[in-house]
Amino acid sequence: MQNLFKIYRIMLAESAAFHEKEGNSQLATTFRLIQGKLRDLLNLKENREPVVAFVGLTNSGKSTLLSSLFGDKVAPACNRPWSSVPVEYRYSSQYEINAEFSNTIETSAEIFDSPDEMLAAIEKYATAKENASTSILYAKMPSELLKDGLVIADTPGLGAATAAGGASHYASLLDYLPQVDYIFWVIKSLQGITKVELDFYNKFLQGRCDNIVVNCFEEFSLEEQKEFAKVNSTALPSRFNWHFVNAKMAMRGKNNNNDEEIIESGIRDFEHTILNLSPTEKRLNYLNNSIIKFFNDLQRFKRNRKERMFFVEHRRLQLMHELEKYSETNDIIEAMRNSIN
Repeated sequence: MQNLFKIYRIMLAESAAFHEKEGNSQLATTFRLIQGKLRDLLNLKENREPVVAFVGLTNSGKSTLLSSLFGDKVAPACNRPWSSVPVEYRYSSQYEINAEFSNTIETSAEIFDSPDEMLAAIEKYATAKENASTSILYAKMPSELLKDGLVIADTPGLGAATAAGGASHYASLLDYLPQVDYIFWVIKSLQGITKVELDFYNKFLQGRCDNIVVNCFEEFSLEEQKEFAKVNSTALPSRFNWHFVNAKMAMRGKNNNNDEEIIESGIRDFEHTILNLSPTEKRLNYLNNSIIKFFNDLQRFKRNRKERMFFVEHRRLQLMHELEKYSETNDIIEAMRNSIN
């Protein structure tokens, strides 16, 4: 079935290019978005350790957000201009660090007694000032959020990547993004989406990211959240899922066991969103149903359009030919077949 999905994704990409050339930019954008959606669904279905990455400007609050999710300060509080490598957080019964380097095949591994000790090691390895040759860090710890095989990644801040002398940081970020299954774009409530962020999204994240996390530096009512999303959506090419979290309040609430602050911060709802990405059997069943729904939705969308050519025809015929080889069918194959008829 993997070959079928491969041909289908190629068909979507080529169809996007065709409609772009024909001047139908709206449909081209739609094709790119649904190609990204299908890729995300397939990656999570096939990958027992899906990677969820947080991307954003320096000082947007990514690291505080991550620490508030884990309930321990395990991500550097400020992604300094010299922070240059991605850090993947994985599950382990103890606190440990594994570092890989760009100039040697050797790795470094350390075990710690506390999250504070692990944080100090992350700051040591993840800063070019201390160790310019580090290429990636794997931080392992006993977190319920990671227990089912989810991997959560912190990435170099965009401010660091675009600052003078930050070419290596920028390259590190771009090299890492293709390995990611889900991207959460973190922005600050104080300024909304800046030109730097929008340019980066249009160039590298479009079709791959449909989740925006607003790190609230002040209290936001539900009406204010809706208005913020409305105002900042005008420059975006597609619809997004908006998540509003006060990361500092969430961390303070968890440190003080203050349920009222934890709930008010929005971290509980966001934790639920992240946990739903874990590769449990329930999640895999949900993904199968989501893939079927994807093809059914695309079938309805195609039926409602009046395009002379919707899919690139030679690729559609190739896919039809491949589908004919399957004598035994299932719900996914049947939904795929209906979507291109």
